[in-house]
Amino acid sequence: MEKIVRRCGRHTLSVELLAKTAEYGAMPLKDLYEVLEKKGFDLTGVVDFKVPTAWHGEKEKMSFFKHLLTIFDLSGVTDDERFVLSNLSVLPAMYIETGDVRDWLKLKDLDAVNSLVVRGWLRKEAGGFGIFMHQVIQEVVRYHTSPDEETCKNLIVSLANKLYLKPTENPMDKKRYIIFAETLLRTIDKTDESLATLSNNLSEIYRHMGSLKKALEFQLKALNSREQVLDKNHPDLAQSYNNLAMIYVYLTDYESAETYGCLGSA
Repeated sequence: MEKIVRRCGRHTLSVELLAKTAEYGAMPLKDLYEVLEKKGFDLTGVVDFKVPTAWHGEKEKMSFFKHLLTIFDLSGVTDDERFVLSNLSVLPAMYIETGDVRDWLKLKDLDAVNSLVVRGWLRKEAGGFGIFMHQVIQEVVRYHTSPDEETCKNLIVSLANKLYLKPTENPMDKKRYIIFAETLLRTIDKTDESLATLSNNLSEIYRHMGSLKKALEFQLKALNSREQVLDKNHPDLAQSYNNLAMIYVYLTDYESAETYGCLGSA
């Protein structure tokens, strides 16, 4: 056990992941050590044990990242667990209610989530109902699973629906979903209609809140996708043109407002 801890550079997260991987797989410590030795897993000198969450440069960071990939390979996550990890890796590193995770990903149950908590890949809020994925683990998962618009379709559509603003609704009631949508859109930067809808809805929330630069950024992002994937007469494309015209009116850029307004009514 002491040899394994030393190979982990006494890095708390790595020790915890290996301990839970061995426990979950009923792997004797001797066997685990032999596997780590064979794979060249050794964080000694890479991680400063006094500051176990820090690295000193790009070389050390990449080495640390490589060793965490080894732990992921050893864990043997199931397809359902991989799906959950992949989706959570595109969201902010913060506690998220398990009910939201189940709802957004359209999960039948929370078995995969609970299993990942036992394995150490997710952390459960003490006395609460939230789960958390460490930012470093998010990087490892994104590298391994390459989350895209297809894998995260349920999540994208769910967040787009949460951000859709009906005429009678208060945009402030949607505020808590902003950080999730914005992080996802910056992580999955692809040309896709579902992502365009999410970007459009996020833009509209920002516009109603008075954050015009953010509104412009995400409406332009939505328009870029829609112009590439939709027919020029598609109503969603006209929607983006009209929304952009409105944003430019608020920004007092009347020339741009007129240009996009004309496109929207064409």
